[in-house]
Order: sequence, then structure tokens, then C-alpha cells
Amino acid sequence: MKKIILLTILFVSQVAAQSIGGGFMIGSPRGEYKHSNPHTGYGLQIQGMLINPSEESPFGIGLDLGFLIYSSESEARPFSHTIPDVLVDVTRRNSMANMHLVFQVSPFHGRIQPYAELYGGGSYIYTTTEIEDIDIYDHVAVDVNYDDFAWSYGAGGGLKVLVSNPDFYGPEIFIDFKVRFLAGSTARFLTADDVIVKTGTSSVHYFPRESETDLLTFTIGAEVRF
Repeated sequence: MKKIILLTILFVSQVAAQSIGGGFMIGSPRGEYKHSNPHTGYGLQIQGMLINPSEESPFGIGLDLGFLIYSSESEARPFSHTIPDVLVDVTRRNSMANMHLVFQVSPFHGRIQPYAELYGGGSYIYTTTEIEDIDIYDHVAVDVNYDDFAWSYGAGGGLKVLVSNPDFYGPEIFIDFKVRFLAGSTARFLTADDVIVKTGTSSVHYFPRESETDLLTFTIGAEVRF
């Protein structure tokens, strides 16, 4: 995930973004997805605007990246059946990473700037298992146990509040509050209850679920406008 965030920031900077922002995001599954996955996700959102709405035009376009963890569980286990006296920390996470093209509309240009957005893109839903040294927390191995992709589109809106001095030479800084709804296509995925590990037999069984992947998200963060 760190590599994805870094690549996104580099991409936005290389194409001369007019603003970049991000913040803490909460994702609540809705509809059929909520019945299949009742867990609320917590994570981060990053958005770079290649064209910002301005006094000349109220329309903008950008790129949005989100990352959510729905569940995470860790436990100490023997490294192997032949080395039972060495313990490692085994962590399994159920996550979602999404990327959307963003169309923004905002005809306001004062200290308080309401806006509306349209989104089009997709979500990568996946489950990973990671092994770390229990004493020094060094990564030993990581594997994607199950994954799928869902197309998604939606709409949302928010409010940006200017907190920097508008007379000060430099970038403008906004606090950003955002709500959006994403309608997602059908995908197969795992939840915390769908992985059965039989200790002592070296076997693991997956029982994936399938549903549409509608999602309601709430974000609070900041934006720097150049």
C-alpha cells in the first residue's frame, strides 16, 4: 500500500497537479454488501486535482485513491511443525483499495467552498496473510490469499474551509469534509469469518462470499492548493 500511495503522489506531481489532499476515511458497506460484509472499514484517502474549479470555470478533474481495512486479526503461531519452538506473529487482513477519476463542480471561491463530485473507476478487494518476527516485528513473508476486482461509480459532495491566510504568499490550505456513495459491481471476497485454519494439519479453507459492493464513505482531511 505504501508503494501505491507513493506512486500516486509521484504521478500527480509529474502532471503538475493544482492541488493534493487526503485524510482519514471510514467506509460503510451498503445494501447487499452490508449483509455479506457487516464490518466498517477504516483507512486513508488521497486526491490530486489536475484542474481545480476556478472563477473562470466551476469544473475540475482529478484522481482519487482510497484504502480501507475491514478486519485484521493477529496471533502468535509456531514457525512450522518442525520448528515449534520459534513463534511468529501471523496477521490476516481483509482490505479494499480503490481508484477513481473525479469530476468536481464548485462555483464558490470564498473561505467556505461547497462542492459536488462524480466518480468512475474500480475497487480491488483482497485478503492477505503476513508473517512477522514476534520480537523485532520484521517482515518474514506476505501472501495474497484471495482477491477480486469490482467496477464502481458514484457521486458525493463536501465542504472545504480555508484555514490559511489568503493574503500570505504560498499555497492555500483547506480543511476538507466529504461524503460519497459508490455503487460497485459484483465481486467475490472473504470476511473475518470465511477463513478456517486447521491447526496441526497444515490446511486452510476459504469460503468466499459474493455480492455487489456498494459503499458509503466519510472523509475528513486537508487539501493544499498550489
